[in-house]
Amino acid sequence: YGTSWPGGFAERVSVLPSHCYRLPDHLTMQEAALIEPLACVVHGFHRLAPRAGESYLVVGAGTMGVMLAQYARFAGARSVTVVDLNPAKLERALASLRKQTWTHWEALVVDDGSEDDTREMVTRLAGEDPRIRLIPRPHEGVSAARNAGLAEARGGFVAFLDSDNE
Repeated sequence: YGTSWPGGFAERVSVLPSHCYRLPDHLTMQEAALIEPLACVVHGFHRLAPRAGESYLVVGAGTMGVMLAQYARFAGARSVTVVDLNPAKLERALASLRKQTWTHWEALVVDDGSEDDTREMVTRLAGEDPRIRLIPRPHEGVSAARNAGLAEARGGFVAFLDSDNE
């Protein structure tokens, strides 16, 4: 029922005014919808007791995963690796990365023998943006894929995404 009723039972929920916050007039509803997920990212990241120069693995390239990867990078991560099995999420993650104002990045996409359209999609994106590089390989497993990507990395910060982890 939650997807067919407006407000997720909002008509049955009572909230104290002291627990409500007025959104600034300049904030769009689309931006406002990201406040809670971003708050969860910030809270979860700080529970890790992060230190600059560390490497992070983010499992899942959905909204939260991409936000966490970006937050880790801005917090001084040496490298951020994002993994996901869904090539559509990989494309969205790369698109989000390309929209960032910080332009000194490299995205290595290790295709560990996929049988979907990952190679074609990444080849197309790499043709549009030379910071994206495809590393095609026969399937040898996640450890070999990671090692291949690390051997190819050139930057201090690397967004290292692959869609074929098993």
